[in-house]
Amino acid sequence: MNSLRTRLVLPLASYLQPLHRPHHHVSFPTSACPIAAAVPAYCRSMTATGGLCSTRKLIVDPFLSSAAHMSSTTGATQVKLVGVNILHRDKMVQVKWSSGGSSTYPWLWLRDNCQCPDCFHPISLSRTFRLKDLDTKLVPSSIKVAEDGSELMSEWCDGHISVQKAAWLHVRAFEDKQKAQRRLINKLPKKSWPDELPQADWTAVMQNEDSLLLWLVQLETYGIVIINNGPLEQGRITELADRVAFVKQTHYGKDFSVIAKPEPSNVAYSSDPLALHLDLPYYFYKPGVQFIHCVRQHEGEGGDTQVSDALEVAQFLRSEKPRMFQMLSSVPVDWVDHANEGGRQYFKMLTMPVICLESDGETIWRINFSQPQRDSYFSGCCAEQVHDWYEALKTYHDLLYDRQFCRTFKLASGSIMTLDNVRVTHGRTGYPKSSEVNRHIDGCYVDWDEVRSRRRVLTVQHRHDDGIYRGL
Repeated sequence: MNSLRTRLVLPLASYLQPLHRPHHHVSFPTSACPIAAAVPAYCRSMTATGGLCSTRKLIVDPFLSSAAHMSSTTGATQVKLVGVNILHRDKMVQVKWSSGGSSTYPWLWLRDNCQCPDCFHPISLSRTFRLKDLDTKLVPSSIKVAEDGSELMSEWCDGHISVQKAAWLHVRAFEDKQKAQRRLINKLPKKSWPDELPQADWTAVMQNEDSLLLWLVQLETYGIVIINNGPLEQGRITELADRVAFVKQTHYGKDFSVIAKPEPSNVAYSSDPLALHLDLPYYFYKPGVQFIHCVRQHEGEGGDTQVSDALEVAQFLRSEKPRMFQMLSSVPVDWVDHANEGGRQYFKMLTMPVICLESDGETIWRINFSQPQRDSYFSGCCAEQVHDWYEALKTYHDLLYDRQFCRTFKLASGSIMTLDNVRVTHGRTGYPKSSEVNRHIDGCYVDWDEVRSRRRVLTVQHRHDDGIYRGL
């Protein structure tokens, strides 16, 4: 157990410092690792950050915090209300907690989120109160705390009485702490790669819920996990997708095989070197997670896998070359794919920058990078900007291949590389063109929505949560 935790959980400094490392040829262990029992220790020990450069210490497992954490120690029923104050000027209610401190809730929010049987459906965990019935001028006639402090009861001027449990209110408080905890349930913070890429075992992931949870947590945190000791038969990769939820189908099918063939419709279907890239940049709703199953590896020279954390490289570029980062994150690029699959022609296209930022202008939510699928049309860039844009793109490309960021290793037959398809670029070295070379890769995709959903469900089950984090 200790050796496993040592391998998976490194000191914070190892994540935050630039990763100066030699050219990696990683050999993955063939023995099954007992990760099932490591899940609680792993989730408690990981230091999550708000970004790759943050040092603020948070808990990765969101259900270890607030009321869920309390339920595992003193019980969620210990969250008690001891007082209430109606703030008429602000149209708020201030409640006081037995543990100290207070929280403030808007009147309209309390009415909209009434938990009584007439307003909330306990099976579907969804609101049944109709928005058309919400009176925005509503005022409370009285608001009081139950004698045992377990509930807040609000009587409104229309005669309706809203009821909310103390524990339910506590985790939904409008304070920064509760908001941060909720964000952790939504998405886990990303971390830089440790010296050894995270690994899992096929049988453990497929048969054990704790091992499945650990793999999903690692995948969301690092963007890459190698699953060892997988099947050696073609067509098995969708079993892993089904273990999570279901396959995200593309015009290449439900799954696909990468085998060198004459006149390929995609450059991946050749034995030539495959440059670092992210799949499907021409999809707006592109699948966020990719599974690459090495069914049969070429035992001779060539066919090595290359991966690079495009998110960390982008953060490095932002720090060291801010003008280039601004260029790659603001100039729209045309992405295209002309394909003929299953007798049907496809013409996919999308215009989006290489580095995509969220509305805050800071958070990177997606990287687009694929030399073959970048169109010759450049409709979003004026001619005067093109040279500077190419300088920025070439710099970004060279950093992706830099020994500081790029890892090179050979996947063993049966291994599955699971990747964040909006973060981690992957490629391979070339291998001989010969009928005696039988390298075979299978692949498929899953949406991040499904991966995160499965992680949340497993976390609730693993922590035996009482349900206050679910639904509304």
